[in-house]
Amino acid sequence: MAGASIFRSGAVVHLLRMGVAYGSSSPTALLTFRVSSVPSTASSPGRLPAERMGSLRAAGPGLASCECVPLRSVSRRRGAFRGKGTSRTSEDNMAPRPRREFPMADRRKRRFPGMVIAAFVILGWGRLTVLADFKSELQQAAELYGQQKFEEAAAAYKKLTSDYSQEPGLYQAYQRLADASFQLKRFQDGADAAGKVLSYDDGTTARQTVLSQAVFTLAKCYEGLERYDDAQKAFLKCALWYPWCHWNSVRAIEHLKGMNTYRQRYGESLAVAKLYFWACSPDDKTMAEAVEFLTKALHAADGNRTRTEQFLLFQKYGPAGPDGFVGTADDLKNILDDIPLPDDPEREAALKVSREYYRWDYPTYDQKRKKGYLLLLTSQPKAALAEFVKGYETAPTDPTGVKDATDDILKALKALTGNLQAGQRFLAFQKYGAAGPDNLAGTADDLTDPVKELLGEP
Repeated sequence: MAGASIFRSGAVVHLLRMGVAYGSSSPTALLTFRVSSVPSTASSPGRLPAERMGSLRAAGPGLASCECVPLRSVSRRRGAFRGKGTSRTSEDNMAPRPRREFPMADRRKRRFPGMVIAAFVILGWGRLTVLADFKSELQQAAELYGQQKFEEAAAAYKKLTSDYSQEPGLYQAYQRLADASFQLKRFQDGADAAGKVLSYDDGTTARQTVLSQAVFTLAKCYEGLERYDDAQKAFLKCALWYPWCHWNSVRAIEHLKGMNTYRQRYGESLAVAKLYFWACSPDDKTMAEAVEFLTKALHAADGNRTRTEQFLLFQKYGPAGPDGFVGTADDLKNILDDIPLPDDPEREAALKVSREYYRWDYPTYDQKRKKGYLLLLTSQPKAALAEFVKGYETAPTDPTGVKDATDDILKALKALTGNLQAGQRFLAFQKYGAAGPDNLAGTADDLTDPVKELLGEP
């Protein structure tokens, strides 16, 4: 290793002696070093006498000797003194200068700063070497994981956690160790490693990305261990603490729906059912499952079908009710507005970090999506819709990009309105435009853009 060779080669002695030389010369006088390769114990006709060596000789047996030369002296020895109206002969330039003596206490004070600088150089180089080795081994382990060699990857990540126990970036190795352990169905090892990651929270959105993945992996490991109550808490934390990490938060909600359906724990699933209705894919099959899950949760929580029937009617007719007119006796209410989401001070502290970061209007599609999901899963569907519309305008034009951007708008529409009608109108408007299916303006099938109506845009 490069760091070890420094110590073996004696460069530490060089650096320390250079540091002493730096610290023991006047800051205004010490501007250059002259280095001679002649050992200090040898006699050489080419060396200057000892009294002409300047203010310091940093030399030792077998090492180079350093001469500290003031800049003005260098200029004079080159034959030119740049004073006003004066000149000096070469004999004057070579004349010995009186040596300045310092008391011992003063010398120690002057040596100390140079030794500190040298020590920092040595420690900094060693730190860079360790960091480079850590990143190299982390990359090798990541390649094993990418090749689905989970056994070898787990061993490599475990070695990293042992060899670099003081490395600040070790949370990356713990996270990958948790993922590899889950793939190997070593759920307890995965839960232990994911738990280690959570201790590295530094209150930044960059670290929250890893924390989101760690909580998601922890929840899956709890689910594998059949610790369902712990898994429910961890999945909810992933969805509600880090909602902008939508690749994890939406999957966490899907896991919650599947786990509670499997256990038939509908009575405690109201909040989960609401989140699933908001965040699930807007295709017909998935939405049918979301409606069924919500009706079962409502019936189990209430013990009757009153709110269940209200919810189903709202899905069919919307707020205007069966007569189709707002402000009449049969108007319907969106009962999802009355279902609260779990909340606690720690969640608010985590959300404060992401809200501070995403308060800006970022130009990229990816950042707009993250901000949109942050707003959507914190009960701000109208603001989420506005952000998803901006993302739709900057989305990639490939089929996947267009589908994702469209689905995001549909999710925000059903969260804002509580039913699927606005989403269906939006799709029709995107397909046919304002003229409607007959492509003739001013006819009965003309369409309007529900997004502009809901956002209050002309």
